[in-house]
Amino acid sequence: MLRRGDRLPLDEMTRRNLELVEPLRAALPGLPGGAGTTLLDVLDRTLTPMGARLLRGWLLAPLVDPAAITARLDAVEVLVDDVRGRTACAKRSTA
Repeated sequence: MLRRGDRLPLDEMTRRNLELVEPLRAALPGLPGGAGTTLLDVLDRTLTPMGARLLRGWLLAPLVDPAAITARLDAVEVLVDDVRGRTACAKRSTA
């Protein structure tokens, strides 16, 4: 369970300069991504609106507790390594 101090609050200027969810410059017409690419654009392969909101929240308020970070990385590793399980999970979440 996460407690109040388990996340790093990022101020608006930091979020903007890191281009987490909003680019500093608009994308150039005719070019995929380009100047308008954000970290969220690069990472987001979510299949549901709930997954997209969760990923956005994780980017805007990253974990600081090493144990929580390790637990999240372990969960991601399981999904990456288990193609069959990942596919079944994706099918259930979009059904």
